[in-house]
Amino acid sequence: MNARIPFDQVMSVEKSNPLVYQSLLFNMQQDGVIPVIGAGLSAWVYPTWDAVLRKLFEDSVIHDKETVHKIQEHLSLYEFEEAALMLKEVLGEKVYFNKLQDIFDVKKIDTYKTYRPKYQQYLPILFRGPVATTNFDCCLEELFGFKGERILCPKASFESRDKEKNFAINLRDSEKMLVKLHGSIRYPTGMVFDSKQYDEVYGVGSKNGKIDFSKPVPIALRALFYSKRLLFLGCGLKKDRTCTVLQSCFCEGYAIMEKNDVSDFAIRKRELQDMNVSVIWYQKGQHDASLSSVIFQLYYDLRRLRTTYKTGIHFSLRPCSESQSIRVRFHSEESKQEFIDSMSVELPLMLRQPYAEESREGDYEVTLPVILDTDHSTNQERVRELFEFIRRMDCEMML
Repeated sequence: MNARIPFDQVMSVEKSNPLVYQSLLFNMQQDGVIPVIGAGLSAWVYPTWDAVLRKLFEDSVIHDKETVHKIQEHLSLYEFEEAALMLKEVLGEKVYFNKLQDIFDVKKIDTYKTYRPKYQQYLPILFRGPVATTNFDCCLEELFGFKGERILCPKASFESRDKEKNFAINLRDSEKMLVKLHGSIRYPTGMVFDSKQYDEVYGVGSKNGKIDFSKPVPIALRALFYSKRLLFLGCGLKKDRTCTVLQSCFCEGYAIMEKNDVSDFAIRKRELQDMNVSVIWYQKGQHDASLSSVIFQLYYDLRRLRTTYKTGIHFSLRPCSESQSIRVRFHSEESKQEFIDSMSVELPLMLRQPYAEESREGDYEVTLPVILDTDHSTNQERVRELFEFIRRMDCEMML
């Protein structure tokens, strides 16, 4: 389960894989990627959506044959929202939610923790800002250490426009938080699981592509899509309401996905291209081994590039951009202040007002909004001077 296949083997699955990987790596260098995590990354401990519904159906005593037939038909056609609504109506809301809480019992995470794929331990290192998920379970809370106000469920949280605005600002500023798009098993009445609940948070016509962008989940998704690029992990990205929002926003994303049968692959590839999602494909049946390979390579490459940035090598800027902010980390208040004082003397024209704040574990950060010029060569010279200065000050530059 925790084995890793050679990275080159994953790259060879599809000729576009190396290009997609390098593009993903480049944007991750800039902290420009938010992971969106689906049920595939919780499969080591919890069943997928269809498996949950099938279990609920098998464990239920339903006497009406027509109802049984309709639920079976919905399941066979992958109409999971409709099947979920019928099961809730048959079982009654209380029994239905109790069964869901049993299936997604938080205690199972600790019970089965030895089954968690080892590559997942690198995710909190790779992604230091917002994380989004459509999952109800609490695997990500445990993995990333999210608690309290750092966990946001759009259905319950967007009670005012101010909260929506603050959410967008926090995304832009890469605040560390977990966005549980469809709610949490800790609060089952706020979950988005059946067709009625989906209509409530996406809009009544959203099943047919008419998304209501005044509703909480589309608001959250649009803010996510517009803030940074997304990396879908463990997500099927089928034609559902979430994907409809993605496609309507004309934003770019990445995914790491299984390459299915050759006969369907061209169609699937086209669907994802229409959603502006670039995919790293892996061979069928090699989910954990391939994800392990790609995630570890990202960890290795980013660690190497962060060291490279620390020494001031290989840095470029887009010409005609108004400004470029970088962050520099210090391990004491004194060294931080020395940096600011020295820079104000040596490179005063490069800075707007520096902003410093204490980060976790006693580190200190300074944000340097560098004033850029429309001339590309001038920008490059300014950046070269800045990196020379950073090297002399012996501090750590953060991407």
